[in-house]
Amino acid sequence: MSLSVWDAHGLAHFSRRTYRNRYGMKYNSKLNLGCGNDILKGYTNVDIFSMAPGIVKQDIFEFLRSISDNSVSEVICYYLFEHLTYDEVDELLFLLSGRLEIDGIIKILVPNFSLICNSYKLNMRNINFLTRLLNYEVNVCSAESGHKSIWNSYLLRYYLTKENFYIITKSENGVGKNNLGIHIEAKRTKSGKY
Repeated sequence: MSLSVWDAHGLAHFSRRTYRNRYGMKYNSKLNLGCGNDILKGYTNVDIFSMAPGIVKQDIFEFLRSISDNSVSEVICYYLFEHLTYDEVDELLFLLSGRLEIDGIIKILVPNFSLICNSYKLNMRNINFLTRLLNYEVNVCSAESGHKSIWNSYLLRYYLTKENFYIITKSENGVGKNNLGIHIEAKRTKSGKY
């Protein structure tokens, strides 16, 4: 059964497992952080910049600090990490290691900088490919895109294991925009630091 709840942020849909943060606002046990306009039903969608209805318009760090430990079962971070500095990602994973339940899942999707570079080297003479690559992916660290970091599977593994997450699935080909992304699912382990 789904409950529809009006709050200060607009209409939000919640599943049976809802909680209240320290401000009294309801949130679901599944989070979609940095959601932009990608609103997922059954999730609490959080983004400070999105104008979409039905989201929590709040800084993700402030939101995570306001919720209870071990109250989140799943977190989606699609195309979020590249908009954060490495220190901010470290802080985010630290907060999530406390907010996620034991065996809670985090799903991450980021542009794969290694694959982008390799694709460029393999297709240097294909003007159609290079045009597409320049328009969508190589802009990885430009001020216009808001990107502050670049990612490959080694960096993701480093930051996740540092905060006691165990990688359960990883895919580097055929995911994301132009098939140049990394998709990782990881579980919070019992030995979380938080």
